[in-house]
Amino acid sequence: MILFHIISINKIIKFIQLIKGAYMHNLIIKYINNLTIDDINNFAIKEGVKLTDKEVRYLYIFIKNDYHLFLNNPNSFNIDDYQDRFTKENYPKIKEVFLKYFNKFKNYL
Repeated sequence: MILFHIISINKIIKFIQLIKGAYMHNLIIKYINNLTIDDINNFAIKEGVKLTDKEVRYLYIFIKNDYHLFLNNPNSFNIDDYQDRFTKENYPKIKEVFLKYFNKFKNYL
């Protein structure tokens, strides 16, 4: 009987994690739908990164059009694949900010 309860508890925990993940995905999608180019620039400035206009536009288009590449499989996303899109001065800062927030929120994705 105890084994049955443990199995049931594990199933309940997995179900809650699934719901939590679906909620987070929907929340992220809603946020991205409302995202503006100014939001990206302001966030970068807040994080100490002065993006060029070209970098801001690239990030905006990438996030708006390709967020699912990251959201659907966050562990397979390799930010280094996009290094050539940024200045040599900005890329290390961008990567640092990305990893900071990825590590902070990866358990919710």
